[in-house]
Amino acid sequence: MKLRRSAVATLLLLATCTEDHHGNGPGLESSHAALGVVPASEIASWTLIPPPADGLDPRSLQTAAFDETRKVLVMFGGQMSSADTGLANPLPASQYLWEWDPATGTWTDRAPAGDKPSPSPRGGASMVLDSARKVFVIFGGRSETVAGNYDSYQDTWEWDPATGDFTDRTTQGTPPEARSQSSMVFEKSTGKVLLFGGAVAGSKIYGGVDGTSVDSAFADTWEWDPTTGTWTKLTPKAAPSARYDSAMVWDSKRNRAVLFGGMEVPPAGLAGIPKQDIWEWDPATSGWTDSTTTGNKPSARYGHGMAYDPSRGLTVLAGGFDITTGNGLADLWEWDPTTAAWMQRLTGSEPNLPAMRM
Repeated sequence: MKLRRSAVATLLLLATCTEDHHGNGPGLESSHAALGVVPASEIASWTLIPPPADGLDPRSLQTAAFDETRKVLVMFGGQMSSADTGLANPLPASQYLWEWDPATGTWTDRAPAGDKPSPSPRGGASMVLDSARKVFVIFGGRSETVAGNYDSYQDTWEWDPATGDFTDRTTQGTPPEARSQSSMVFEKSTGKVLLFGGAVAGSKIYGGVDGTSVDSAFADTWEWDPTTGTWTKLTPKAAPSARYDSAMVWDSKRNRAVLFGGMEVPPAGLAGIPKQDIWEWDPATSGWTDSTTTGNKPSARYGHGMAYDPSRGLTVLAGGFDITTGNGLADLWEWDPTTAAWMQRLTGSEPNLPAMRM
């Protein structure tokens, strides 16, 4: 199996979150075929993309989207951690924007020049490509102001790769409440942006040792109309439970959004609940459908990466955080909407994989 550009673009980010990674080496085909679920004629493989010599520091809670027209990956923000910052309190956030070009294998700093407006430094923002207008839409995020204390944002920005400029679109209408780590996709069938859930950054920690502290989570569904610049809160009859750090992709063949997992935040005093359910959003009916089935599926998790492979009509999932073990994950799964079934492609124990991570 070869991961198509759409899958590679999102899953690549798993290799930018940490410096702890593995190199390439022999034995890749035999270890993958030995799983018993992948034909020997297909090879699912990871390729390590080296970072630039300087400037692109390790980070978490960054956001990214693939530019379908220019065939580059665009990455924004994140919580920084490097030899320079160490584990400083508070951890610095980034407001820089980078592009990775798979054709040349190079990263380019696209931060606006001079004093041009741009979003404030943050991690946990949501970003999607509006492929109709060829601009990127960014919403929300969080920054640590004092050790253990966070600000959450509710601003909406656009970034135009043709000019390299940001535009603040926050002034119109009433946006969703301030939050970070929401799930967001561009609805190609409607030309609108869909947002679900997210969390209010705070001092409580739901989920354990990952350092993601939140006070509360949302179970609301919103659409943003770029024509009017306004957000609309929708009222579906059913919806996923309140959660953050879920993953959502747009299935362009069926015109559906597909959401999996995340961390559910229960009433105060109770531990967070990682989820392993899968939901689909149909903008034609403005409704959510629980498509979770029995059988083999990814373990309950949050902070995972997910991408849609349009050439095969499958959703690809990688990694995340497992609260039961207190460790990151390195497995890889595919979900087929025609059968509502999951297939595990990699267990995470094979050689030459990205290290376990959120």
